[in-house]
Amino acid sequence: MATTTLKGIVKHVLPIETYGDGAGRKQTIVVFIPGYVDQWTGEKKGADEEWGIDLFNKNIDEYKLGRDAVDRKVEAEVYLKGRSYDRADGKKGYSIGATLKSIRLLEHAGTNFDDIPF
Repeated sequence: MATTTLKGIVKHVLPIETYGDGAGRKQTIVVFIPGYVDQWTGEKKGADEEWGIDLFNKNIDEYKLGRDAVDRKVEAEVYLKGRSYDRADGKKGYSIGATLKSIRLLEHAGTNFDDIPF
């Protein structure tokens, strides 16, 4: 399973949901990653990204992410899972899911997401 580290800002912490007849719990955090800015011209070259990162069961208990995590810079190490599926038009589609491995909350970023120099 592939892993990567995402550096961004926590935009939302969604409520905990249950699945499998209440046997499991899932929570999603949304991490905003600003698009690439050319260091010489200051021109924005890349699109902003939003990643939904899922936490399951023990990670929900371990990290206890709530409203206080919103607007904080974050370094999140995630597991990436890719899968294919059959689209309605008969072609193949592909998706990537991100599940939390570990997270480090940093200082508050403020509210101007376009101004974060990562």
